[in-house]
Amino acid sequence: MDVSPSGAGTVKGDQTAQSSYPVTFTFRNGTSVSLEAIPAPGYQFNNWSGDLSGTTNPATIAIDCTKKITANFSWIMHTLTIQVSGSGFTTPKAGTHSYSEGTVLSITASPDNGWQFDNWSGDVADPESATTTVTMDSDKNFTANFSQIMHTLTIQVNGSGFTTPRAGTQSYNEGTVVSITASPDDGWQFDNWSGDVADPESATTTVTMDSDKNFTANFSQVKPSWWLIGGSIAGVIIFGVIIWLVVRSRMA
Repeated sequence: MDVSPSGAGTVKGDQTAQSSYPVTFTFRNGTSVSLEAIPAPGYQFNNWSGDLSGTTNPATIAIDCTKKITANFSWIMHTLTIQVSGSGFTTPKAGTHSYSEGTVLSITASPDNGWQFDNWSGDVADPESATTTVTMDSDKNFTANFSQIMHTLTIQVNGSGFTTPRAGTQSYNEGTVVSITASPDDGWQFDNWSGDVADPESATTTVTMDSDKNFTANFSQVKPSWWLIGGSIAGVIIFGVIIWLVVRSRMA
């Protein structure tokens, strides 16, 4: 009696098992012998070969001459199916793979640019960790879940005017380049932007959403022409008065 591969299991001959193989059992001619193949952990019984065939286990054989029999075993195999939800990749790569019973497998989820790892769906050791393990004691099916990284854009207005996008808080995907415009109301002018924009002096500029952004469009009132003219005349009069007072004080 032998087993294949070596160490994959044992065979009981009429309730007697041996620890090493090949082994010889002796029976009286005409005896019916019960043979039972017992797989080792991680193995499964496949079939008998030699003077006994088939997959029946236990099996009975009549000893009418010398017999040579082998019990054939194989590793128990399980399938690992990995899927991806969102944008990223896994190690091992997404798809279906086969592993021997009891294999402890390390798996890693890696997001693409602008995405983040959220969790694993399925039977893994630590579903919240991008790198974790799975024990192949059955067929496994799980998913690496990714989501886009989002940032908030908060726009405020100082003075009288409006912006595009409008003042308030909006959300954008990581890396988005947002065009922004400041438009003054009647009687007002755009001065500048306070915050992280490409060109703070331009009414129309851009901002790259690589983090949360917070900035302000600054407007100021435009002085009317009559105010400017009046201011100039008043300045001349005041200057003239000052000169007259100086001259008068010298003549006194």
